[in-house]
Amino acid sequence: MRYVWVLIGLTVCGVGSGSAWAITDPLNAQVRFALPDSVRTVGQAYTYFLAPSAYHITTLPPASPQASRGFRTALPFPLPVQEVLTIKKALLAVTPRSWSVVIDQEHHLISLTPAQSHEGED
Repeated sequence: MRYVWVLIGLTVCGVGSGSAWAITDPLNAQVRFALPDSVRTVGQAYTYFLAPSAYHITTLPPASPQASRGFRTALPFPLPVQEVLTIKKALLAVTPRSWSVVIDQEHHLISLTPAQSHEGED
């Protein structure tokens, strides 16, 4: 497994009297993957993609002590430029393989932790 997700789930609910649906988890909103040229690090990309949501990145405990190092990491390549993705998938796209995303839905916080290596993986 490349990434570990904690406390994530797609939640949708009916709105109004017809076929209208709302996504109650803002991380499931769709965005076009188009980062400004000034965005060079994982943390900058997370901040950019999380701006319209109620979520924020954190490096404070109980986040991993290495989280700030993960957010300072340069963006991985290739990136899915101009693709339409959910915010969650956009975050995964900018997260290097050596890091896992941790999501605290209750407090609307997102952090990084070093990925655990799995035996047999390349």
